[in-house]
Amino acid sequence: MTTAALSDITFTSAACGGEVTYEGLDGVAARGVCWSISPNPTTNDSHTVDGGGLGSFSSSITGLQPDTRYYIRAYATNSAGTVYGTQRFFNTLEPMPEVSTNTVSDISYTTATCGGNVTSEGMTPVTAKGVCWSTSTNPTINDSLTVDGSGLGDFTCYITGLLPNTHYYVRAYATNNSGTVYGTQLQFTTLVPTPTVTTVPVSNVTCTTATCGGNVTNEGMTSVTARGVCWSTSTNPTINDGFTVDSSGLGGFASSITGLQPSTHYYVRAYATNSAGTVYGTQRQFTTPVATPTVTTATVSNVTCTTAACGGNVTFEGIAPVTARGVCWSTSPNPTISDSLTVDSSGLGGFTSLVTGLQPNTHYYVRAYATNSAGTVYGAQRQFTTRVATPAVTTSGVIRISFTSVTCGGNVSFEGLSAVTARGVCWSTSPNPTLNDNHTVDSSGLGSFISLVTGLQPYTHYYVRAYATNNSGTAYG
Repeated sequence: MTTAALSDITFTSAACGGEVTYEGLDGVAARGVCWSISPNPTTNDSHTVDGGGLGSFSSSITGLQPDTRYYIRAYATNSAGTVYGTQRFFNTLEPMPEVSTNTVSDISYTTATCGGNVTSEGMTPVTAKGVCWSTSTNPTINDSLTVDGSGLGDFTCYITGLLPNTHYYVRAYATNNSGTVYGTQLQFTTLVPTPTVTTVPVSNVTCTTATCGGNVTNEGMTSVTARGVCWSTSTNPTINDGFTVDSSGLGGFASSITGLQPSTHYYVRAYATNSAGTVYGTQRQFTTPVATPTVTTATVSNVTCTTAACGGNVTFEGIAPVTARGVCWSTSPNPTISDSLTVDSSGLGGFTSLVTGLQPNTHYYVRAYATNSAGTVYGAQRQFTTRVATPAVTTSGVIRISFTSVTCGGNVSFEGLSAVTARGVCWSTSPNPTLNDNHTVDSSGLGSFISLVTGLQPYTHYYVRAYATNNSGTAYG
């Protein structure tokens, strides 16, 4: 005889059974299980009769007491007597309810929502159910609690009287005549009582001002009485530093920051204040521009022997209006307004400057400048070389060569510092002929001309050059 494992244990019942593996001298007339609160129960104790013969059988045990330890054995009886299987023992269930804790939700500064679900009442009806909470773990009904009806089923609880910014533990409970049981412990933290504020990007930065602002998305435990931005040259500015006050309450706001120093790095944060204190948004940073203007230098053009055209563009006036702008130049690099200069009006925008009084064939450096009350700044340096004072002339090809004459000529493309008063060609049997040698005079001024060279010797090698003369001298092709 063997005793089967126990199963389906409740408050007042269980399932067991056994197996008759050998009947003995004659057939088994009765088989079953017997049980008692004392060890080694017999058929003189409570028992079942589950047929006879060989094989396994199941037994339903009823009439038990809740929360009680029982001993049980299978038995089999034939004409020779009764034998028992191995003894087993079990405890019936306590007559307590079963309850689970629902998720905590809707957490505020002083309230939260929770609840539970009574899935079993136990041996007697559930007379009270709810949640209990504490700042210590494993709260009981000796701590704060709600009472949310009775009986089986799901329930919702509204937890009140909490402290802001505090960590709590909460459990559902269910009570019947046998006592109180608790669901799984959950935990949550109430909201802080101060507002929530964000800082918007900084914009419209000038030498002494900027625009910022923020957005109060949550007022906290009480209304926001002041909001704005605070700034400093040190990180994490507070309302002990420079600050604005931009109304109160929820929502976005814009702040005008004034009284800044030019060319200075600042940190700024939005803030919001209620009766619980002041909180700050994310820190942002910016740098004010320099106090002086910003100017660029234009390309140099129309260069002659004594003049050139340049100019610039004032793109930013700085801390105060530009009162003077122009270009300055020198034969040394990085000219300033202590050198030669033009004055070309004032204010923002582009301007053109005529550079005069230059020396021919000279290298110059030029920069645009702009001046306001904070000082003078310069654009990028450019450079150029004035043209030579004498004309520019080229020599034409030699044609119509005869025994004693040829045709040549040239082209005056630039008159130089003054008008060309004479032009023509000069020739010699030696290289680089000049006006000291034979020459023609073929009118004056700009343009091309043709020269007839005569009085040559037959079968002789000659050199010829065009020339042009002005008040500064003679140039050769």
